[in-house]
Amino acid sequence: LNNLPVTTPTLTFSSGQLGGSGAVTVSGTLNWQAGTINRSGSTTLAAGATGTFGGGGATNLIGATFNNQGSLIWAGVSDLTMQSAAAFNNQAGATLNIQNNRTVQNFGGPASSFSNAGTITKISTGTTVNAIAFTNASTGTVNVNGGTLQLNSFPVNDGAIVLSNGA
Repeated sequence: LNNLPVTTPTLTFSSGQLGGSGAVTVSGTLNWQAGTINRSGSTTLAAGATGTFGGGGATNLIGATFNNQGSLIWAGVSDLTMQSAAAFNNQAGATLNIQNNRTVQNFGGPASSFSNAGTITKISTGTTVNAIAFTNASTGTVNVNGGTLQLNSFPVNDGAIVLSNGA
C-alpha cells in the first residue's frame, strides 16, 4: 500500500500493521478487530460504508489519520491507543456508536486528537473515557444514552451534547 491510493469494498484486520503512504478507502465493510494502523496515508471508512473496531486485541493508531464518513461501531474489549500525532475524525454525516466501556488514550509522542463533526452515541452502561484532545465541531452531536462519557484534556465543544435520563 505504498504511495498508491487503494479503494477496497472490504477490509478485515485482526493483527499486524497496516502501513504505507497511499490513501486507503473502505467502501463497504470494515472489520478492525485488532492491530495497528501505522501509516502516513489516511485510512477512510467511506460514506455509506459500515464498520466495527475494538473487538479483540489492541487497536492502535500511530502517526495515522482515520476518517469515519460512514457508520462505525466501537465494541468489544479493546482500548483505542493513539500516538505520534494520530488523528481520529468522525466527519460530518458519519456516526460512531460506542458500545463498550473502554478508553481512548495517547501513548506517547506528539499529542493525538479525536474530533467529531458527525454524531457520536454512547449506549453502554459503564464509563468510556476519552483521555486525549477532543473537539466537537458545530455540526457535531454527542449523545450519551447510557453510562458515562468522560472527556478529559480540556475538550472543545461548539456542537451539541445530549444527555438522556439515567446517563
